[in-house]
Amino acid sequence: MEASVDEMKIGDFSKTLVPPPKPGPAPTPAPTPAGASPESDRLVATEKILASEAAETEEALQPKVDYEEQLKAQKISLATAAKVVDDVLFKGHYTEEFPVSSRVKVVFRTRQARDTARTLMYLEVAKPLYENHFNEVVSKYSLAGSLEQLGTTKFKFPAADASDGDIEKAFSTRLAFVEGLPDPVLRLLLVKLNKFDEKIRVILQEGAIENF
Repeated sequence: MEASVDEMKIGDFSKTLVPPPKPGPAPTPAPTPAGASPESDRLVATEKILASEAAETEEALQPKVDYEEQLKAQKISLATAAKVVDDVLFKGHYTEEFPVSSRVKVVFRTRQARDTARTLMYLEVAKPLYENHFNEVVSKYSLAGSLEQLGTTKFKFPAADASDGDIEKAFSTRLAFVEGLPDPVLRLLLVKLNKFDEKIRVILQEGAIENF
């Protein structure tokens, strides 16, 4: 029944003229993305950690792989490299024999820091003007510092704790022998020594000892 004029007075809002709207259905929550759950989130996080650790491991192993490739290029086995490292660390030097001819062999040993210092001191005093003179001095001093045996001739290498006089006397003997060699023999020995030095350089390059 509609309200009468008497019942509808101006300013009287106690009676509703228009019925209130009916409440609509409750909003439907947004659907959860497929796979998005606490368990899947933990799985994704774990996979990221494992991938990161794998990348770090690969990066850490790369120097060792590169080192082994360099050894392979020089035809050096890991066993040989390990022996060189052990001998240098525990004996103070490494020696190796090379053929000079079918009947003659030469034995070289790694040089000491004092051999390098001796060479530098001589160069500072001699001051060779030409590069070939400089190289000749370095070559002969290096050969005298490494020559342990040639054929049946053996040379003395005093112990590290020997007197400076004994060590320098032994070196002078070896240097005099080197300077008295026929030039073709000297050049052949220098080729062999360069091969030996390159082998030692590859094996004992920076960071290499950490591989053993």
